[in-house]
Amino acid sequence: MDNLKVISKYGYSKVAIFAGLFILSLLFGVCEYLFGFLLLLSIFIYRNPERLPAIDDENAVLSPVDGKIEYIKKSIYNSKEYTEIMIKNSLFDSGVLRSIANLKIKEIRAKDGLNLLSNDVNKNLINSRMALVCDISGKEVIVRVNLGFGRKVHFENIKELKAGRRFGFIVSGRVSLFLPTDTRLNVSVGNSIKATELIGFLGDK
Repeated sequence: MDNLKVISKYGYSKVAIFAGLFILSLLFGVCEYLFGFLLLLSIFIYRNPERLPAIDDENAVLSPVDGKIEYIKKSIYNSKEYTEIMIKNSLFDSGVLRSIANLKIKEIRAKDGLNLLSNDVNKNLINSRMALVCDISGKEVIVRVNLGFGRKVHFENIKELKAGRRFGFIVSGRVSLFLPTDTRLNVSVGNSIKATELIGFLGDK
């Protein structure tokens, strides 16, 4: 069942902790503004906005997360060439991860890294990351999440997803899409994009 509440279920415990601290601060008259701010910040970080797919097309590829497109380039993944689109999700963007199409998840790959705190794209490639190897209408697409310092990705244990369906959460990081090279893109470097907005269309082959 998709999580439709105002706060993502992955943030329930954090928000509850800060809510408890805020109540205690009111009772004892200590640092009320600080704990009130932390409570509001936790609610903001774990907000769970609704996003509806921008288009109903089996070849459409949607954004998996809110953020800004850092680069688009040809990349090799497992000895195959793809078009890679990297989206940077900041602390101010919603961290809800959503399905980029109607897809089947063939494999989830995890790689431990150093978890460095850096804005450098190349350094972030040695950080911990998770990758979903997906099948969309017979075509292989990879969704890879690169994590920063002390951050964690949450994934649902689901094998099939409808377009726009929530499947996880990150508290900032970078999400890369590895798409077939014949994908027709509708975005450019520097574009700000919301989850479920159109990235492009898979080729007909």
